[in-house]
Amino acid sequence: MTSILVIVLYTAFQVFYWMLIARIIMSWFPQIRNVEALRPLIDFIIDVTDPFLKIFRSIIPTVSVGGVGIDFSPFIAIITLIIVQRIVIQILQGFF
Repeated sequence: MTSILVIVLYTAFQVFYWMLIARIIMSWFPQIRNVEALRPLIDFIIDVTDPFLKIFRSIIPTVSVGGVGIDFSPFIAIITLIIVQRIVIQILQGFF
């Protein structure tokens, strides 16, 4: 039997994962920030994901390729999130 806590945490990790994906996609289309109808959602996604991404941005520098800066920190953040999710869920499933 799966604990409600495991389900809630798994869902929270998944929601945060998709918010990071949305954040990456939004960075490819900066003009989306000008769409007034999406502004509250965009601001929410940025506010929620920024503290997590700042951890990785302080460690991983932006790489300059052909005069364009590429930020790999979101990709490392996603990989880290997936690893942490699996560890946490496995630990919790061991308890329940």
